[in-house]
Amino acid sequence: MNADRRIPYVLTVSGFDSSGCAGLQMDNRAIHAVGAMPLNVPTAWTVQTPHSMLRCRLANAEDVQGAMRLMLDAYPISAIKIGMLGNAAIVQSVVAVLEEYPRIFTVLDPVLIASSGADLLDVAGREFMNTALIPLVNLVTPNL
Repeated sequence: MNADRRIPYVLTVSGFDSSGCAGLQMDNRAIHAVGAMPLNVPTAWTVQTPHSMLRCRLANAEDVQGAMRLMLDAYPISAIKIGMLGNAAIVQSVVAVLEEYPRIFTVLDPVLIASSGADLLDVAGREFMNTALIPLVNLVTPNL
């Protein structure tokens, strides 16, 4: 538990990269580097390296939504960072939660494709991200 209430909490909603080169692990490093405390909601578990993707298993959308609500109700979260979402159902779950908590600063890193070239968000998810998620966030940080 964060005993010093002055240290901000940041909720990161993203995939778990088994190589540690992206996703929740990298988010945690960045959040710690700026002096904040990370809280995590995993959206996927990948078996990959920066050069190849063996497998990707997506989380249940209801679990993502429930975990986000649980964290937002339990901690004074200052910001939300969203990364890999995987499919339209998970995007919809995230949108539903953001609509309930509209005053929290939110950053979207729209993760669409892995470094290895594997797709990380389905077509329906991309469409829903563009029409419903992007209008709810404060900052979008796409990578080339």
